Amino acid sequence: MAIRPFSRPVSRVPVRIVALACLLAARSDEPIVLSVKRINSPDGRTSAVIEELDNGLGFGLGALYQELHVVGATEVPRSHGERSRTVVFYVNTSEYRGSPIEAIWLSAKQLQVKYGKSLKPGRQDRRLGGVTIEYVAQ
Repeated sequence: MAIRPFSRPVSRVPVRIVALACLLAARSDEPIVLSVKRINSPDGRTSAVIEELDNGLGFGLGALYQELHVVGATEVPRSHGERSRTVVFYVNTSEYRGSPIEAIWLSAKQLQVKYGKSLKPGRQDRRLGGVTIEYVAQ
């Protein structure tokens, strides 16, 4: 075996640590918020917040979806999906073209949500914090 001048053995430990760090960074448990649209109620006390999200799974398991939060006028949604107490509606929009969710305040305590009829909602709460929500598939 010939020894090459100026060569050193390469340690595999740093390579393994870097590979593990990259894998952990790529696999995120938190969705990535891509856009936010806030629609205030007529009395200005409550907001409907539509967020477009990437679920952050990657590796071919990822999905785009939109969710609707009902929150106080100055409140910022902090959590997403099933575990969120402010999410009243969400839907996978990965294959959908157009504007999947539209929120319209009919009064200070009544919200109408319109969504594409080809979409299958994952959650459809009818009431949250005194606000009644009706859904229209179109």
